Amino acid sequence: MRTPIISWFFEQKFAEEGHYNQSILLELCQVIPVETLNKVFLELIRHHDILRLNYDKEMDCLYYNNEHLNTESFIHVINLEGGSINHILEVINTDIRHHFDMKNNLLIRPYLLVSEEGCYLYMTAHHLVIDGVSWRILLEDIVTLLTQIQNEQTLSLPEKTISYDYYAEKYNDWASKRIIDINYWNSILSTKNSLVCHNKGHSTYADTVKVEIQLSQDMTDKLLGRANEPYHTRPNELLLIAMVQAVNQVFSINEIVLELESHGRDVIESVNANRTTGWFTNIYPIQLNINASDLQVQIKSLKEQIRAGVRRGYEYGILKYLQRQKIQNKKMICFNYLGEYKEKQNDYFTLKQLMFDCNMSEKNQIPYLLDVNAVVLDKRCNMTLKFDKNEFDSNHIEKFTHCFEKELKKDIRALCCFKGENFYTNGF
Repeated sequence: MRTPIISWFFEQKFAEEGHYNQSILLELCQVIPVETLNKVFLELIRHHDILRLNYDKEMDCLYYNNEHLNTESFIHVINLEGGSINHILEVINTDIRHHFDMKNNLLIRPYLLVSEEGCYLYMTAHHLVIDGVSWRILLEDIVTLLTQIQNEQTLSLPEKTISYDYYAEKYNDWASKRIIDINYWNSILSTKNSLVCHNKGHSTYADTVKVEIQLSQDMTDKLLGRANEPYHTRPNELLLIAMVQAVNQVFSINEIVLELESHGRDVIESVNANRTTGWFTNIYPIQLNINASDLQVQIKSLKEQIRAGVRRGYEYGILKYLQRQKIQNKKMICFNYLGEYKEKQNDYFTLKQLMFDCNMSEKNQIPYLLDVNAVVLDKRCNMTLKFDKNEFDSNHIEKFTHCFEKELKKDIRALCCFKGENFYTNGF
C-alpha cells in the first residue's frame, strides 16, 4: 500500500529510478573497525524494516526483502590519496556507485573512506527508504549501537513507533474518510505564473544551475530566534516570505503558486511516527499574494496565507495520488526547509555534510522550475537554489539569488528592530 509521496515518485517516470538518493558524510573521531560497522548496519537493517525495501518493476510491487538480513558485509572501503574535503567530494562524485538495482540491492550503501589524515563514513540511500528526519534517527541509532558494542552489551535499539507499512495502511484508511473540495485545488493550480523566461519544456538534472547562499552565524541566530518575536513567525515562514518578495521584485508578480515540502509526519495526529524511518514527505501547492507595500502588513499577511495553505496541504496528495482525481500538472518553484540539524555530541563522529539535493541521476527529468532547499548546519543557514537553465537565463538567476538574500536579510534586520508598540498581538 502506497503513501502519496511514494505514488508521486513513481508517477515522475524518471529515466533512472534507481538513482534518486539522499546522502550524508560523517567524519570519524576514532578508528572504527570494519567488522564493527558491519555489525551496526546489520542491526539497523534488522530493526528498520523499510531499509529492506525493494521494488519489482515488472510486477509494480514494493516488498520487504529479508534476504538482506543474510548479508555479511555492508561496508565498502575506499582508500583515499588525500584527506582534503575537496578530494573526498571528488571521490564521492566519481568513484562511488549511487545507482541502485531496486529489485535486488539493499537501498542503503555505506562507504568507509580511509586516508592518512583521517576516516569518513559516507552513506547514500534511495529516497524511497529515507528522508531528513530518518537520517536523524539513523545517526542516533548508530551512536547507540557503537556504544553498546564498545561496552560489550547486547545490541538493542528503542522500538519503532510504527512500521512504515502499517503507517501506509493507517494513512490510506484515514484518507478514505476525508471529504476534499477539488475546486479549491483547481482554483490554485489555474493561477498563471509568468516566471518562465524561455519555456523550452523537457529538462533533466543535467540542465540545472546550482547557487548557494549562506547566512552568517549572527544572522542565522536572529532568523531562528529574535526575528520571529514580533509576529510569532517561524524560520521557515520568514525564508518563504523573503523568497516570495524576491519573486515579486524580479518577475513583477503579485500572486504566485509554489510547491511546499514538509516532513509529513504530523498529518495524522493519532499516529506517532517519530522513530520510524522512511519517506514521509508531504508535497503540495500553495498560493500566496503580496497585497501590501508596508513591510509589517506584508509579513503578517503572508504568514497567515502560508498557515492557511499548510493546514490544507495534506488534501492535495490524497486527492491526486490516492483518490486519483484529475488535477492539473505544472512545474513550480519548490521550497523545502529541513530545519536545524543539531548534532548530539558523541565519541564516534561529527556531521560533515548533508547531501540531500545533489544525488539524482542527470538523466532524470526535473520536476520543478526552481528548487530551494534550506537547512541550518553548524549554526549557519545554508540555502541551495537549483535553477532549470532551460527556463531561466543567467541574468535572472543572478538577479533572483541576489534579491532573495537581500530581502531575507532586510526582513530579519527590520523584525529585530521592531519596538513593542509595533507587535501585532492578534491571531497568534
